[in-house]
Amino acid sequence: RQFKRQSQVSHEIYNDDGLALAGKKAWHGLGIVLPDTFSPDEGLKIAGLEWTVVRTPLALPDGTIAPTHVANVRSDTQRILGVVGDDYSILQNADLAHTVAALANGPDPAKVESCGSLRHGVNVFFLARLESLYIGPGKDENVPYALFTNAHDGSAACRVIPTTVRVVCMNTLSAAIAGEFRDLTVTIRHTGD
Repeated sequence: RQFKRQSQVSHEIYNDDGLALAGKKAWHGLGIVLPDTFSPDEGLKIAGLEWTVVRTPLALPDGTIAPTHVANVRSDTQRILGVVGDDYSILQNADLAHTVAALANGPDPAKVESCGSLRHGVNVFFLARLESLYIGPGKDENVPYALFTNAHDGSAACRVIPTTVRVVCMNTLSAAIAGEFRDLTVTIRHTGD
């Protein structure tokens, strides 16, 4: 039996994904644009990231439960996001948002530039805006960010990456991950410890 592959678009933002952006729209024109940066909790709601990931047993063809793997299922759409080992520890979207908030520098709350889900919720990200640097005689603004990203399919650990890329889609997420600061990435594996 042949399966038709859903046509893939370069931004990989589908109808069941959400995106919140600060200040200006993205090149693809998708997402909800807010007038300014927003808190991680606001982003969680506006980008529709309040769903959870549920560990679901896998049945073998004979009806027995697979002893070593489970499916990560998105609670609102029932879409299987990935099949992972039974020792995989889920980091929920709300936990990622709370991590962004907890790591805010100083007395001011975290300022999120963009957040959303990609590939039907497989990838989730929060892009925290840091203090701008002004360079040169014309005072060109350089905006640094801290990218918090997680994959619910078991393909990658949760990561915090310094970047100057404004993440708004899968293309820009990939560019930020592979960017010049990748050696400074903090990795949190899905092992529960």
